[in-house]
Amino acid sequence: MKRLLATLLLLATPAMADSNAPATLSCYFQTGESFTVVGQAGTTMIQWGNNGFRSAASAYEDPWLTVVERADNGNLFKMAFNVRTKDAFGETTFTDGHKKGGPLWCVFKQ
Repeated sequence: MKRLLATLLLLATPAMADSNAPATLSCYFQTGESFTVVGQAGTTMIQWGNNGFRSAASAYEDPWLTVVERADNGNLFKMAFNVRTKDAFGETTFTDGHKKGGPLWCVFKQ
């Protein structure tokens, strides 16, 4: 568990050295839509399906890892992953105000 917590900090802590391997969190909605978050040395990127990587922001406050992405079109995606229970939830708020999201199944690796 301590290794998992330390690795998750790679997503949110700029002070980590560049030589550390990137941390990866791959998640799937029940609909099959998927995304991958990659973090290293304070930089966080998100990739939806097979599309290109986009900038995101991440933070870790025990036990929650959160990731936020604001798309160019104004849509806002937020997700939270509990490192202890592995519970995760994601939601997109669209520019017209409607929301879409739900529980996630996530796999973490370094």
